[in-house]
Amino acid sequence: MKGFKRVAADMSRVKVPAVPRVSRTKMTVLWLVGGALVVGLLVVLSLNHSFPLLQTRGEIANRQRDLLVFATALALLVLVPVYFMIFTFAWRYRAGHKQDYKPEWDTHKGYEALWWGIPIAIISVLAVVTWVTSHSLDPFKPLASSQKPLQVQVVALQWKWLFIYPEQGVASVNEVAFPASRPVEFTMTSDAPMNSFWIPQLAGQIYVMSGMSTKLHVVADVPGVYQGMSSNISGKGFADMKFKGAGNDRT
Repeated sequence: MKGFKRVAADMSRVKVPAVPRVSRTKMTVLWLVGGALVVGLLVVLSLNHSFPLLQTRGEIANRQRDLLVFATALALLVLVPVYFMIFTFAWRYRAGHKQDYKPEWDTHKGYEALWWGIPIAIISVLAVVTWVTSHSLDPFKPLASSQKPLQVQVVALQWKWLFIYPEQGVASVNEVAFPASRPVEFTMTSDAPMNSFWIPQLAGQIYVMSGMSTKLHVVADVPGVYQGMSSNISGKGFADMKFKGAGNDRT
């Protein structure tokens, strides 16, 4: 006990250096410069790279991208003010501040309505959008088109993709070809562990399981090569379970 008191007394005599004072203007400049550097670094690192989730080329993927952007914008309506207030309060009421702290607003009806009303409004909007898009983006729902959909059967193997064209009587492995601007109806299953079929530029991922069948309707707006993959960790060969979707201008 005496040793503890002696240590405490010694520590009380230690002089802690004063925290350097930084003006509000300098702090604002530092934040702006730091933010600009981060944005610049991200731009440089993203050069010569593709972003399939944003560079969509199909009706379904376009609508899913718009939904993602919309949901992100709604989230930023909450995140940006919250983080702004965190740093503002931390700076305003830092050690040695001379600001008056008067928390008489804890039962303010207007403030209560504000910080409860905004989240409720955002959740309500997201609920409506989720309900509508859950039906409009149903993967079983055929796409509106004057052309008959191309039938393609997909089987997830270990560790590759088998594509069967029942109307043409042919099949391929790790490559699927389809006409651009013509709907494609994928009927999918698995002959291996559960997997996930995904062509990011054309549609979202769809899980496939052994003994079950599911569907996905897509259409490519323009001819091109679309990278596909397995997006579900299913074992040792998962990382190499990729395929190419070749959208051509044939009908």
